[in-house]
Amino acid sequence: LVKYITGPSQKQTKTKTMPRSKRNRIVHLTQTDKKGFERKEELINDIRESIDEFENLFVFDLVNQKNSVLKTIRSEWHHSKFFLGKNKVIHVALGREEQEEYVENIAGLVKYITGNCGLLFTNKSVEETKEYFNNFTESTYANPGSLAEKSIVLPKGHLSFPASMYEQLNLLHVPVRLRKGVLELPEEYIVCSIGDILSPSQCRLLKLLKIELSFFKIVLKACFNIKNNTITDISPFDNNNDEDDEDDEEDDSGGNPFAKLIKKKEKKAKKKKKSKKKNSMNED
Repeated sequence: LVKYITGPSQKQTKTKTMPRSKRNRIVHLTQTDKKGFERKEELINDIRESIDEFENLFVFDLVNQKNSVLKTIRSEWHHSKFFLGKNKVIHVALGREEQEEYVENIAGLVKYITGNCGLLFTNKSVEETKEYFNNFTESTYANPGSLAEKSIVLPKGHLSFPASMYEQLNLLHVPVRLRKGVLELPEEYIVCSIGDILSPSQCRLLKLLKIELSFFKIVLKACFNIKNNTITDISPFDNNNDEDDEDDEEDDSGGNPFAKLIKKKEKKAKKKKKSKKKNSMNED
């Protein structure tokens, strides 16, 4: 506070503010523009152009997506076109309602475009595409949130990691010791067990161990024949409504190794909710 004396009896106080610092500034090193309305409009136009060009349109789901594997599939299917984007933009391109649809009956595909999905335009038949994608699986490193297919246990004793990774392994919650420049475990350490939902630290540790627990797969959901304007449901999860038919669930899982475990966990959660409701009703 700086005081200014105006007279013998009068005193005035004024607050002096500091000037803004010119040092602490956020400098953006990237010079790329935001993908705004122009990019969305390009995607809509490209989808509509490919509708006029190809015979069949497939909606597919991506399980454990890996860009490196997607590049190989695109190179093999160079005669076709893949589109990945925001689902709402794809809805607009196809048509959300009958009044807005680009081609007759194509608005029926909107209900299949949910989650991590995409579009495939091709001139190949439905049987050829189904045969290719049903037989295609690629082992990859697990992503956080996926289910562990098998249990991984590190035995007691020396580890094959260098001593420089001591701090990194401690951050991943591994009880490792450093003795005479060698990393060792005082006891067995369970990395994951069957059916566990993998955390980011577990996925990093599995990648360091070079253990691939997940499978990249493209699951076809529906096909739209552009000439006949007809939709055929080819999803492998249609016939899994019966709770007791576990063998049918294994056959209709579409190659997804986690489908059965996910369904078991969902059933257990539903049973727990029902039991809690009954107990609360009895108490009242």
